[in-house]
Amino acid sequence: MTRFPPRWPARVSAGRAGLLLRTDEQRRYALLDDLLANRGEDTVVARAAADALDLPVDATYVVVTAAASEDGRPSLRTPGDMLAIRGIRSLWQQRSETLTGLVVVPQPALTGLIMLLERIARGPVGLSPRVHGLVEVATGYRLALLALRTVRRGTTQVASLDDRLQEALLVESPELAARLVTCALGPLFALPQRESDMLIDTLRAWLDANCSASNTAERLYCHRNTVLNRLHRLEDLLVVPMYDPRGQVQLRLALAALELR
Repeated sequence: MTRFPPRWPARVSAGRAGLLLRTDEQRRYALLDDLLANRGEDTVVARAAADALDLPVDATYVVVTAAASEDGRPSLRTPGDMLAIRGIRSLWQQRSETLTGLVVVPQPALTGLIMLLERIARGPVGLSPRVHGLVEVATGYRLALLALRTVRRGTTQVASLDDRLQEALLVESPELAARLVTCALGPLFALPQRESDMLIDTLRAWLDANCSASNTAERLYCHRNTVLNRLHRLEDLLVVPMYDPRGQVQLRLALAALELR
């Protein structure tokens, strides 16, 4: 009678293979953690990470952070697969409440990456500036988290730090941002909310329209004289000089801080 070998060795081999695979995955995650935690400045760590993660040591990278959307789902849908289809190398890892990605970005292609992320985003996403080599990945991670903090919760937006430096400065100094709002816009908050909101909207539109009353009227779908009356009202209420360039900078920053708050 033919005797067949028992099947358990095969199962043990499969189990060992799975264990090795999990161990290898854990090591990869640990090495990425090392890079994000600023241990990549050690050339030994950087080289080990490059070999294990199959990443170039001296490439140009961008770090991406995505917070969970309001329904709890990741703010980016399968970013690794979407980038791989386009020949872009990336490595992704869930860290606490954020999904973090390390993306190899060839010079000078960054706009294409932002456009792709905008297509697959469904919540707040932060994008670092380019960083050079694995030794600067931790810096990129900190800047990506800062960019993420400039996006309001509940909105869908890909925020590149270089495009939101003004908001980043305000986020980094919350006490000063609060004081700026009080000093620049405080008198408006003593008004009934409807009037306060209307004047703030007019001020924001006027500044965005390069301080043109005609262009502001077009933005707000109202008559130019209506805009002029509101501007006179603002000029009477505000301590900050509206028609002075320095005053306008202060008002812009205050409005940005108000929007973030």
